Amino acid sequence: MEIPIKDLTFLFGLIFVFFIGIGIYLIYRRTKTQKAQRGEHYDLKSLMLPYDKKLPLKQNLANIFVSPYFWIIEFIVLALLSYFVVSDYILGESREDVLLAFFASGLVSLGFTFIYTIVIWYIDHDEPEPLRFIPTLFLWGSFAALMAIIMNTEILGWIESNWPGSGETTLVLFVAPLLEEFLKALGLFALFYHKEFDDTMDGIFYGFLVGMGFAFIEDWSYYIFYSPFELGIGQWLELIFVRTVATGAGHGIFTAITGALLGLVKTGHISKRGFLSILLISAIVHFLFNLLGFANAIAQVNVQILGMVILIGLLFVGIKMALSKYKKKQKKTIP
Repeated sequence: MEIPIKDLTFLFGLIFVFFIGIGIYLIYRRTKTQKAQRGEHYDLKSLMLPYDKKLPLKQNLANIFVSPYFWIIEFIVLALLSYFVVSDYILGESREDVLLAFFASGLVSLGFTFIYTIVIWYIDHDEPEPLRFIPTLFLWGSFAALMAIIMNTEILGWIESNWPGSGETTLVLFVAPLLEEFLKALGLFALFYHKEFDDTMDGIFYGFLVGMGFAFIEDWSYYIFYSPFELGIGQWLELIFVRTVATGAGHGIFTAITGALLGLVKTGHISKRGFLSILLISAIVHFLFNLLGFANAIAQVNVQILGMVILIGLLFVGIKMALSKYKKKQKKTIP
């Protein structure tokens, strides 16, 4: 007996509202106490007046990037791009099941990406990032995802028109990793000169946050076009598990690699001339993960899940190393 979609949506809603509420409370409490201890001021004035004439232009641009003014721009662009992407699917639809599937898919995707974000944010307990970074980078990742969907669709059509039958493989293995990592990395480059971006752990968190914004839109698009009314509740939940639970952290980890390497640039361990190689490293990891997707059909098991386990392991090893360096740095600075 299948659970009615209305009941399932309501259940998901209650669960995610609960976890999101806890997450918001933890973010507020941790940011308030830690920033007070460190003597840093992230008040309403600094939020609404991000420009400081005493600072260099590049730092002011980074401050504006994490301000509500840029959030508004991002949100407007996101709304326009979202309409462009999904209008053919829901425009003019009055069927309750189509609209319900649309909102249920968004709720599921947002809930899981938010939970991933809270987990990574909370791990950085010694130096939690200001709240204002979360909407900025998450929205940027979402913007990058919508741009990638539009551009990938156009590129796929061009490849198929010139080399019929090779479009999907070429796109997934070679085009998407480079294009998507480049679009996501632009948000990190915009934040590069912010005073908070000063070590590898910062880069890991910022990159992961951008990746979660990207995953939110990408997963939502999957859940929309493979709705529970077409697949059935059982297969739809299986899709959610594979896309979000088993492999959903992928985009976060790919861009966390970019962020970590940019953090090494900030600390002087890597030359600024290495920006291109930083993107290539993230794109190669992305390529290898996508390659495992093709291996699924050959092995007849989901090999990507094993790849995700390895990536998550590498992420936590990187976090542990970054936090260890941060603690050593703090000990040296404390008299």
